[in-house]
Amino acid sequence: MVEVSISSNTQIGHIVLKPNQSANWQTVLWIVSLISFVIFIIALYMASIGAWLVLPFSGLEIFVLVLANYYFLRRNARQEVIDFSVDSVTIERGVKQPSKTIRFQRY
Repeated sequence: MVEVSISSNTQIGHIVLKPNQSANWQTVLWIVSLISFVIFIIALYMASIGAWLVLPFSGLEIFVLVLANYYFLRRNARQEVIDFSVDSVTIERGVKQPSKTIRFQRY
């Protein structure tokens, strides 16, 4: 997603570059909770009929599901901000705050 706000007469402004997100944190948390609940119910049923070895593997499956969703949501939260001023162009990269800043002189 690209957000642009540049003044046409002074050529000062900024551009924000972010990946497109299909869902936010709350939606993904709700979906992961629902899937985890279903996995847990199936594992409890299997344990009640004597297949207790299913429980650790279902716990591992839930852990991997949560970890993978956290990784992809964290990766989608990164952004780049390009600021134009009269004498320089600044590029800032990061997730919540800039972790890397590059500054170029404007000629």
